[in-house]
Amino acid sequence: MNSKEKIINKIEELQKGLTLLGRNRKTVLSHHKAFELTDELEAKAEEIKSLLETDNKES
Repeated sequence: MNSKEKIINKIEELQKGLTLLGRNRKTVLSHHKAFELTDELEAKAEEIKSLLETDNKES
């Protein structure tokens, strides 16, 4: 899997997580689950940032 595919996959994971937290969600998450999900999404955003920085250095 190349860098571009990794970035796309991470962004899709980020979008799914945001959907779970968004206004149109099907179920309500407990505060604990919402905080866990937010922590996971922040980590995914950092991974995307790192992948993009690495990709820019290689170009």
